[in-house]
Amino acid sequence: MRQFANGVVNGLLKRFGYRLSRLPASRFQAMGETLEWLQSSGYAPRVVIDAGANVGDWTRLASAIFPHAVYHLVEPQPECHPHLEALAGRMQDGRLHAVAVSEPGVRSVHMVGANGSSGAWVSPGPAVDSVELPAAILDDIISISPEDRALLKLDLENHELAALRGAAKLLRDVEVVITEVSFYRPSGAAGAAAGSSSWDEPVFADLVAFLRAQNMELYDFAALSSPLGNRRLRMGDAVFIHRDSPLRAVHAW
Repeated sequence: MRQFANGVVNGLLKRFGYRLSRLPASRFQAMGETLEWLQSSGYAPRVVIDAGANVGDWTRLASAIFPHAVYHLVEPQPECHPHLEALAGRMQDGRLHAVAVSEPGVRSVHMVGANGSSGAWVSPGPAVDSVELPAAILDDIISISPEDRALLKLDLENHELAALRGAAKLLRDVEVVITEVSFYRPSGAAGAAAGSSSWDEPVFADLVAFLRAQNMELYDFAALSSPLGNRRLRMGDAVFIHRDSPLRAVHAW
């Protein structure tokens, strides 16, 4: 999930049915509209988990739509923590978890580009310019109940599947998952620049299969984009809902 275009400008343009987006990379960016659609469909989470919170842009957007939820901001980069601490302090109930989320048995990760950037990624081991940061599984740091109707957002630069493996208990009660997805694995120099690793390179189909086994089904897309110079669909933000969610009743064409 990339940095949102200037909110003030987009707010003004939205009145007239327009949206500011970067071309040609963005096919569409509709995260705000997607969250508003969920809210208008009767969805009101009591708990929102922002895994890969960075400096809190997504949480600011979501908290304007779901202002009464408890927000868990999960981010390992130390440079981001002052921003998130300030944001959590201004919220009704915001909590910072200063760790990376990964799979069971992983207690630390090596992260490349961990300087507060939104493109920092987890390497399978020590790498040039990587730093070692503490890690945990989601099941160990957050507890929810079905009544929380929890929303889990993941923006982990191809580490989403590893994080989901550490959320077996959480996923039994999460109602909505919004996760960044890749539609193909980058290769060669382009792959290295994009943060590709041999450890965990899940593509969209892998996440669909994993979440289907957790009783989650694909519901919507909040964004789709292509890399500069290549019109092939590369990334997106996919929305999944639990099979028991009341949102499944929305079938109107």
